[in-house]
Amino acid sequence: MLHAQLETDAASSSAELDFLWVELTNRCNLQCVHCYSDSGPHTGAWDRLDRSKYEDAILEARALGSRRVQFIGGEPTLNPDLPHLIALAAERGFTFIEVFSNLTRLSDDLLDCFRAYGVHVATSVYASESATHDTITT
Repeated sequence: MLHAQLETDAASSSAELDFLWVELTNRCNLQCVHCYSDSGPHTGAWDRLDRSKYEDAILEARALGSRRVQFIGGEPTLNPDLPHLIALAAERGFTFIEVFSNLTRLSDDLLDCFRAYGVHVATSVYASESATHDTITT
């Protein structure tokens, strides 16, 4: 699933794509009790697009002026194409690249990719105590 935000210049009435959200999967390795998208370990088994479709969307968004992208899910690190798509976005001039993750699947290779391309990482923390957090994220 792809989401985009348009920004309009009132003086010229032209619209430019401001921000692209790329949902890489609805599947998640956690099952949070409050998940807005009903993601979980047993959802999204067949919900991924072909890599070329994600590439096309990123290139199209860039051509429309977008310079910011966030990879989301479910858990975006479950999609093996994530490092490739990060590299593509960086190489095509996206100046802000972010991955919204639960941070439970960060391999050394993925962290190296994040460092290499200056990727921002966003997450949610549900409690200061692990027992409470784990009850929410089951």
